[in-house]
Amino acid sequence: IQSGSTNAGRMYAAKAVLSYPIWKGQLQAGTEETFSRRIDNYSIDGIDIPASKATVREDNIAGFASYGLYLSKVGQLSAGVRYEWVHYAYTDAITPANDLSRDYGNWFPNVSYANAFGPVQLMLNYSAKTRRPNYANLSSAVRYNSRYIWQSGNARLQPELSHNISATAVWKWVTFMANYTRTDDAIMTWSSPYGSEGMVLVQPRNIESPFRMYSTFVNLTPTVGIWTMNYTLGVQGQRLGITVEDPREAG
Repeated sequence: IQSGSTNAGRMYAAKAVLSYPIWKGQLQAGTEETFSRRIDNYSIDGIDIPASKATVREDNIAGFASYGLYLSKVGQLSAGVRYEWVHYAYTDAITPANDLSRDYGNWFPNVSYANAFGPVQLMLNYSAKTRRPNYANLSSAVRYNSRYIWQSGNARLQPELSHNISATAVWKWVTFMANYTRTDDAIMTWSSPYGSEGMVLVQPRNIESPFRMYSTFVNLTPTVGIWTMNYTLGVQGQRLGITVEDPREAG
């Protein structure tokens, strides 16, 4: 079995940021543009796997603004928002039925607060972010790993959207940290039966249920004489519920 692949890509990007002092803080605003193109060709001989010849186009235009200030009786405050418009197009030169075109428009806010309450320092943060699938995950080419394991991308992947809340408190040599993240349309590697000869196809896919992660840590760094100890206690957890049909019962 012989296989070969050729990839070519190019990207153009620009970013401009302007800042201006307003009242007791600083206002920042700007724009960011990214235009990328990629060609992905894949062929294989010696086994019945179709070749692939695809082009991926992604145009990302974003605008953002943020404002931060410090008030002596309140603390450090900052808030911002980012808007992204993305045009995504996948063109399959061999199988036009796989062609795909999508437009996304999303808002991503962020808020943070920090202040000292006597000997205790407190920091709070919220942010929304996205993670878009890379080009390898979007390729529809079926690659031969072994006789029973084949691998492919998924051009219909949706981007992940995550919401994160974190809190940190510091008192002398004690630091407390807590974090919670919820991710919608999380991208995970998935294995499923393929064909009738016992093959398994490994492919990324979006999970319909939200994926939640949480963590809590306490860090202790007391100093005794010339010695500084470092102890960390914490709990990390994940929560995800998935309902999967038994492929043996399909049909």
